[in-house]
Amino acid sequence: MIAIFPYEADSRPLANMVRAAVATAREAISRVDRRNQNLKGTDRPATRFGISMHIGSLMCGNIGIDRRLDFSVTGPAANEVVRLEGLCKGLKTPVIVSSNFKENYAGELIALGNHPAAGVEGGFTAFALPEFTPEPEQAP
Repeated sequence: MIAIFPYEADSRPLANMVRAAVATAREAISRVDRRNQNLKGTDRPATRFGISMHIGSLMCGNIGIDRRLDFSVTGPAANEVVRLEGLCKGLKTPVIVSSNFKENYAGELIALGNHPAAGVEGGFTAFALPEFTPEPEQAP
């Protein structure tokens, strides 16, 4: 799933949309954590997912033919946010933020280093919200 927080200088400033995206990510994690707590002791599996936040241009619209029409987003930013989300599992954090997003976010972020990504020249410098920073690996 992809959520888009469109910004416009007059009516929806970028700073407001960035704060809304962070608040939405925190709320999503909180709700799923509560659900997973309620599932403990049942045979139902916990839900796991990753969220990536990025800023860029994209196009959206219907793609396909009359019998099979899908609404979708395309463009470099759509590719980049999907690649960024793919880093969540390996970096052991449910939320990853791009450097483009970091430039527009007034809150604290923790650097997670640079990571290669298919179709993204130079890879990504990834960041995490402090409460979702992965625990350091313990030596055996």
